[in-house]
Amino acid sequence: MDELCRPTTGRDLELSAYPPGGRCVLAIQNEDQERSAMCTLMETFQMPHEYYQKGDPFIGAIATQFDCFFESITFKEHPAIKFVGELAATPKNYQHVLSLVFAVKEINENPRILPNITLGLHIYDSYFSEQMAYQNTLKLLSMRNKIVPNYNCDHQKDVVAVIGGLRSEISLPMAIILGIYKVPQIAYSVFAPLILGMDHLTSFYRMVPNEEHQYRGIVRLLQHFQWTWVGIIAADNDIGEMFVQTLMSALSQHKSLTQASCASKIAGAALKKPIATSKRSLNLRRLWQVLPITVCNDNCHPGHSKKKKEGQPFCCYDCVPCPDGMISDQKDLDDCFKCSEDHYPNKDKDQCLPKSLNFLSYEENLGIVLAVLALAFSLITIVVLGIFIRNQDTPIVKANNRHLTYSLLISLSLCFLCPLLFIGQPEEVTCYLRQTAFGVIFSVAVSCVLAKTITVLLAFMATKPGSRMRKWVGKRLANSIVLSCCLIQASISAVWLGTAPPFPDIDMHSMVEEIVVECHEADMFYCVLGYLGLLAFVSFTVAFLARKLPDSFNEAKFITFSMLVFCSVWLSFVPAYLSTKGKYMVAVEIFSILASSAGLLGCIFLPKCFIIILRPGLNRKDQLIKRNK
Repeated sequence: MDELCRPTTGRDLELSAYPPGGRCVLAIQNEDQERSAMCTLMETFQMPHEYYQKGDPFIGAIATQFDCFFESITFKEHPAIKFVGELAATPKNYQHVLSLVFAVKEINENPRILPNITLGLHIYDSYFSEQMAYQNTLKLLSMRNKIVPNYNCDHQKDVVAVIGGLRSEISLPMAIILGIYKVPQIAYSVFAPLILGMDHLTSFYRMVPNEEHQYRGIVRLLQHFQWTWVGIIAADNDIGEMFVQTLMSALSQHKSLTQASCASKIAGAALKKPIATSKRSLNLRRLWQVLPITVCNDNCHPGHSKKKKEGQPFCCYDCVPCPDGMISDQKDLDDCFKCSEDHYPNKDKDQCLPKSLNFLSYEENLGIVLAVLALAFSLITIVVLGIFIRNQDTPIVKANNRHLTYSLLISLSLCFLCPLLFIGQPEEVTCYLRQTAFGVIFSVAVSCVLAKTITVLLAFMATKPGSRMRKWVGKRLANSIVLSCCLIQASISAVWLGTAPPFPDIDMHSMVEEIVVECHEADMFYCVLGYLGLLAFVSFTVAFLARKLPDSFNEAKFITFSMLVFCSVWLSFVPAYLSTKGKYMVAVEIFSILASSAGLLGCIFLPKCFIIILRPGLNRKDQLIKRNK
């Protein structure tokens, strides 16, 4: 039932009643009141909702709690005569009024804030209407219920500031009026940017940041949930247009939301269709039914990324496979991305798989075969050493310094065992020992070969009449050669371990699907290898020069061939070592160690073992002298 709501006109009424929600028909009649001779008073719409508290000075406020809808002005009658509309309440906004009243009460009761001053308060409602915002702002600057701009009629209110409004469309009319009178306006809930000329209103103060942050939040929200089709609904006014333009600009800056930009245009066209709405409600379910769902192409599946089509809208794109080494694990990603260092892409490039460790272990066939070969060759070398010790008094063993022979066989046996340090997961101890032990032990073996060759050469030179080489022939020279050569290699290894020692390391980039566990070795390894090559080259040269000396005991020919094999193996080792990765690099070095050691063992000692075991009759001094003749 309609209720007649009469305006409050008495000056003694401090707080007007708030009628219950419903339809409120307000009949406003012109009142013939006594007018001052100096001023002409203008009647206004007398709305029933206001709060007044005496004080000097006082604060004005424009709240927004009730919504009263005005009929269109036809200019056929005075707009103040008749006014009919719907009244709707927004209860949650009442807390704004209560907060302001409570704050003023606390200020007045605290003598330390405003001593000897009673702060007044006058609150009007804007009714979500720009017209009422204009009117009630003027009423705050005039005498109660009468609008007299630019005049002092009766009691002039001392307004120090005005608080409000709730929205930009309410704050702007207030700012225009208050800016003329230089009255500060404090807007506590205006998020919109300064538009429509508000940037020059120096009395306007906004207490919250503008809504540009909200636009960024909307974009982040769409990206998080991967929404690529979004309808934009905005008010049909300047603020709505500003909202659409700003949001569209923010969406266009993000490739992953290009489809949203296209969808907003489709939504704008769909809104032109008839949709069942009331004056203050919008049937969103019906709206989404009439919005056409249209895209240029299907979603890009995992393993692909989007590529914009030239000359096409933002929402149109091609799906291209991810390049090698990159994946996409979600639909419609703009760019593929790399897996972490310890993962690699699967075949479909839509998932990252963990990399396995790569090192030469005793559990795989290659490691087992190399370990068995190393042990077998070492055992064979020990057997040969036993044969030579058992037949140590025979001429073939006594020739060319049998102590050097024993040293050479022992060092070769240890050389065959060196590969065992290379098999298995690298650790700090094994990284310290593997290359240094290999370098020193091989230096002993090659220096023994060099000493044997020099001994043979000096022995024949000493047989010449008047030769001074006799004093150099003997065990002392051979031992000096072996010791000095080994000390140089040991010094190189000591400097290496003292300056940049090897250590266990992992290489995540050399192999796609595996993590290489290796010993990080500095360039000093090539110094060790280079010195070993120098010894081998010198041994080969000396043996080559002594190969034609006339003596059945001369083993220079066998040494020459053995050093030729040794140098060939290690010359081919360098390119093979540098061209392999992971455990196969270690396998190449192990093979080179075994091959070069086997070359020395076979070329030097196999012929002698053949004579000792199978042709013992030839291992006699008379037979050797007879063959020499």
